[in-house]
Amino acid sequence: MGQYLQSTIEKELKGAKVTLTSIPHAQHVARDFAGQFDLNLTGWTTNWLDSADFLSLAQKGNTVNFTNWSDPTFNKLMTTQAGQTGQTRYDTLAKADKYLMKVKGFVPLYQPAESKLVSSKVGGLNYSLLNEAQYQYAYWK
Repeated sequence: MGQYLQSTIEKELKGAKVTLTSIPHAQHVARDFAGQFDLNLTGWTTNWLDSADFLSLAQKGNTVNFTNWSDPTFNKLMTTQAGQTGQTRYDTLAKADKYLMKVKGFVPLYQPAESKLVSSKVGGLNYSLLNEAQYQYAYWK
């Protein structure tokens, strides 16, 4: 992903120079929290199926909002949704998402996915929200 961004930025933004730095995870995290970066590729996964978990990454005060980006309109939408339920909450979250993408507070680049090839002879195999196989429920048919 870094090499693709480097190539695209340097091609499309004449005169721009992107230097990639591959470092150990612990050093990467330390730089994240210290704000020592111009561009930063980070990932996020959730353990609960709620778009608020992803959207809150851009909210003021979130510990992993490494850029300290803050927007009063976005923050208000996120604060509002926290007190809502049902369709009203869903609509507010959708509005927050559309707003975030419009102002480019954060830029999602890709969403990872994986395929699982499971024999038809296996039954009861379930996956957690984090897509981890829960083999304790599996059995041979």
